[in-house]
Amino acid sequence: MRTKRIFAILMASAMAFAAAACGGGNSSSSTSTTSTTGASDSASDTAGESAEASDTGSEDLEDIAQIEVMFWTLNTIPTDVDMVEEAINEITREKINTEVNLNIIEMGSYVQQLNLMIAGNEKLDLMVTLPGDSAHFNSMTSQNQLMDITDLLQEYASDLLEVVPENWLEGTMVDGRIFSVTSYGDKATPLAFVCRTDILEQTGIDPDTLKTADDFEELFAKVLEVDSSITPV
Repeated sequence: MRTKRIFAILMASAMAFAAAACGGGNSSSSTSTTSTTGASDSASDTAGESAEASDTGSEDLEDIAQIEVMFWTLNTIPTDVDMVEEAINEITREKINTEVNLNIIEMGSYVQQLNLMIAGNEKLDLMVTLPGDSAHFNSMTSQNQLMDITDLLQEYASDLLEVVPENWLEGTMVDGRIFSVTSYGDKATPLAFVCRTDILEQTGIDPDTLKTADDFEELFAKVLEVDSSITPV
């Protein structure tokens, strides 16, 4: 049952961590299921826990599971993390009897903190990889620090597999097996253009009609007609 909970969190993580991380075989962001004692041990423990959950019979009788999530930030650590964490847990406690503990680490300390957690055999369920160093996807898989989650994704996160394209998942595969889920939030990046209001009004172009590159080329041409000293880019 703990595995199911982890993958419920993983489905959300794959969408939400794009702004916080980069990593993986193709330098895309990825959220990984980790094992601080080796992938095989983690898989065995999970199987044992699932069996115990089946023996007890009812999910309602279980204690609330604690899922440790670690990711890095390029900014200072927000002061309202506890508020965000509690808002998440209000949902996860009801839906999957789980609480999520968010461990946000500043970029400069991320690799060191990860190494300390692995060396100390500390609990870590989900993490975001880095584009380099020992927290890189390739480095961690070569050290058997990430779990093979191929079968688990199919069993517990089939919705995720329907959303994240297969060619995106290929970047986090080793020998055809999936060890991480790339961040899919990068797929859509908000873009905007800035134009002086007085110039835009003189062009006579409604900004709501700007949909394609050709539309912007027309706008740029009009801007030059209005003021040839301006270089639109």
